[in-house]
Amino acid sequence: MTFFPVSVDELKYDKNRIFTRLKLRADPNTNAYAESIFPYLVELLRENIELVLAYNITDNDLTIASPELSSCDMLAVCYCGATQKIVDCVDDLMAKSDFLEGYILNDLANEVLFNASNAMNRRLYNEFKAQGYHLSTRLTPGENHLSMEYQAQFLSLLTQGEPFPATLTEHYMLQPEKAMLYAYGAGTGLPDRSIDHDCSKCPNLSCYMRRDTNP
Repeated sequence: MTFFPVSVDELKYDKNRIFTRLKLRADPNTNAYAESIFPYLVELLRENIELVLAYNITDNDLTIASPELSSCDMLAVCYCGATQKIVDCVDDLMAKSDFLEGYILNDLANEVLFNASNAMNRRLYNEFKAQGYHLSTRLTPGENHLSMEYQAQFLSLLTQGEPFPATLTEHYMLQPEKAMLYAYGAGTGLPDRSIDHDCSKCPNLSCYMRRDTNP
């Protein structure tokens, strides 16, 4: 298992995308207030977000009915998550009735997590491409008819029995809640494609990290 470190200084977000997604631009007063508190929320994020990103490259032993995956020699299993600390911070704001602050901080954390995931994916893409391999489309339990039960297999393939700060509930949901577990197949016969996740092509319309493609 290889960890992908992301320092506080490397956190990436798009304020305009966040404001557009939360529809803060529609009301001038709300927009002005959101602009005034945003620097404080960024600092709160920097103090409380703890990102954990990791991947593991293994032989492809999955038995998923996918012609694309069946042509892959290897599998890259990936995890991207934030510890409970930032969730508790959002909950504290909500408990104090600072609802707008809580909504913005929550979305800001999601944005940072999403961008960190894309950065790790690009590293994988570059590492495999240097060896003559291309990556399959992303495999995510709970999407595209892939059973949530694969979460257990993916987590096991990722950690290989090593201690790891994520667990599964009895319904195969990840804990902590701000986390993603997914995999890519890698093969020499696959087409070269962009590894950045495109929400417009993703069937998971309820994903908490889903973002509009036209901010």
